[in-house]
Amino acid sequence: MIGDAGCKTIRDISYSAFARRIGERVSSERTPLDGSLELTFRCNLRCTHCYVNEPPGRRDARARELTAAEIRRITDEVVDRGCLWMLLTGGEPLLRPDLPDIYLHMKRRGLLVTLFTNGTAVTPRIADLLAEWPPLVLEVSIYGSSPDVYERVTGVPGSFRRCIRGIELLLDRKVRMRLKTVPTTLNYADMDGMRALAAGYGLDFEWDPLVNCRVDGSAKPAAVRLRPEQILAMEQGEPKRAAAFRLEFGKASRIDPRADLITCGAYLHAFHIDPYGRLVPCMLLREPAYSLREGSFREGWDEHFPAMRKRARTKVMTCDGCDVHSACDQCVGWALLETGDP
Repeated sequence: MIGDAGCKTIRDISYSAFARRIGERVSSERTPLDGSLELTFRCNLRCTHCYVNEPPGRRDARARELTAAEIRRITDEVVDRGCLWMLLTGGEPLLRPDLPDIYLHMKRRGLLVTLFTNGTAVTPRIADLLAEWPPLVLEVSIYGSSPDVYERVTGVPGSFRRCIRGIELLLDRKVRMRLKTVPTTLNYADMDGMRALAAGYGLDFEWDPLVNCRVDGSAKPAAVRLRPEQILAMEQGEPKRAAAFRLEFGKASRIDPRADLITCGAYLHAFHIDPYGRLVPCMLLREPAYSLREGSFREGWDEHFPAMRKRARTKVMTCDGCDVHSACDQCVGWALLETGDP
């Protein structure tokens, strides 16, 4: 359309509609739109539910991580191949002193960057950076509304105070963010408190009860999982989530037992890169992997990944005949971590 001054402008469209249209257009072309990058497995907290568990000062882990120069090169390669969205996560990504360099390069290359952090390592410099170059989404994890509950989860004295300070540094600079949590047996009773804490700051609050086994094979996080009936009660207690579930349930259908093993966006339009430069399908599905230190992203995506997408299911499960089977999570990565078998 033409604006008043004769300049071409684009028609207003909601972000969700824009993302949906882009996704529909590129799925058939295998364009790697959605990327995620773990900058480190190291973290300054020791959360009981976490799927990675490297201590913050572990030198051998730090030495193996991609350098800022390597990440800049990989960023250029994924952008050139069509990437639009990039998630930066960890571990705790703010433990890396070169985070500002990495983040700015991605922003300058036009990526829509999402940043996940626990907030405890936010400094005035980081807050200033995010105020000047706002991320598309900033999510700060909280694990309790008081030091007692929060630190019961994180295992680190003083971490609640540092998290709150980080949140307030960001709010002082009017950085948009939302708070989120993982409800477990350790903080389940404090959900209302965390919701109130977020509301007191004028922030949205989200939660996800998914607790994975660790990527190193440990099942320890499973010890703090909520029971299904607890999660259902939480879902039904929130009208928006309950309505979304009913909508999804209404669209559910039977799964074809002969369908492909992988039915999500992995290999199709989504990818993941771990701290050591391994290009993998997603955060949960860590194999097969392609080394971005030994080859380019284009080679990995165009030559290594296509055959992986064609893997077929080899087992017929008892629940395959259920008419609402698709309402359940169908995650190969989850199954592999949980049972050792995708």
